[in-house]
Amino acid sequence: MASSGGEIPGLVPEKGEPIPPGKLMSTEQRFLDKGAQMMQSLKPVNEIKQHVCTFALYSQDLTRQIETHHYLTRLNQDFIQCAVYDTDDSHGRLIETRGEGRGRGRRGRKEEGGGCELAIAAYRLAAGRRSRPIVARSSSSQQLHRRRLRLQEALENFGGVGASIQVSAGVEYIITDRIFETLPPDEQKLWHSHAYEIKSGLWVNPQVPELVLKPELENLTKTYGKFWCTWQVDRGDRLPLGPPSLMMSPQPVNLGKVRPHLVEKRDYKYKISIDDLKMSRVEIEEPEWINPQADNWKQHGKGFVILVEPIEMKKMAPFP
Repeated sequence: MASSGGEIPGLVPEKGEPIPPGKLMSTEQRFLDKGAQMMQSLKPVNEIKQHVCTFALYSQDLTRQIETHHYLTRLNQDFIQCAVYDTDDSHGRLIETRGEGRGRGRRGRKEEGGGCELAIAAYRLAAGRRSRPIVARSSSSQQLHRRRLRLQEALENFGGVGASIQVSAGVEYIITDRIFETLPPDEQKLWHSHAYEIKSGLWVNPQVPELVLKPELENLTKTYGKFWCTWQVDRGDRLPLGPPSLMMSPQPVNLGKVRPHLVEKRDYKYKISIDDLKMSRVEIEEPEWINPQADNWKQHGKGFVILVEPIEMKKMAPFP
């Protein structure tokens, strides 16, 4: 039986081993990804509008604290969903964009065929087929090599062959107090409040002025979040192992306080001061009431873990 709070042996990677383990992407894979990126809409991803940096604590062990990066999508006034990463840095090679715009080459000239043709060329090359719009016809290996180099250069100028690699840490859902009060008590225990996190300056939108954020922060103090961590990177997991862990928000009591060195590291990176942020948010009103079912550990001193157990499967198919 596995649990979200258990220790799993063999997690720490060997020195120099990549996380996650695996070979570097091939040129063909990069071409395919770039071609798909240019031809597909990726609408859900494009709906991400905000980046928030904050901190989270494991429900079963509040001494395990991590910096988190939430990428927010607002579905309506009462509901926000967040893809959560362990960093906003790029861990992979990112090839510099030299062009002046989409569909332009190194010297600003328009590439033959435009963006769609370039994407098709990438697919053809990855599949081992000749790409007429971009390169000359040839069957020799030397000419094929030159075609690859030329297409790679075109893709670099079009937007970069490389990709930024981030480790996805989980997902958080954020709801207003109005929605939270409609949940059953057993469900409310899985959620945490945001008021202290915001008032204390732990919750930040990097590069966004506080004056612009103030109305948003005032609304967020009245919200609750449920955050499931799917990859426990803080303990060195090379892959997302075991069941997800429930995460809690920082609080000003007991073990809920974030360790100072984590905050100092964050402040240094973004050139901000948590003390200045706290002062600028003094006038933000705290909620009149925070439901005690949230942040349940403060009242009961207990966290929550998921236990994975075998269970009999339903053998009756819904359709013949």
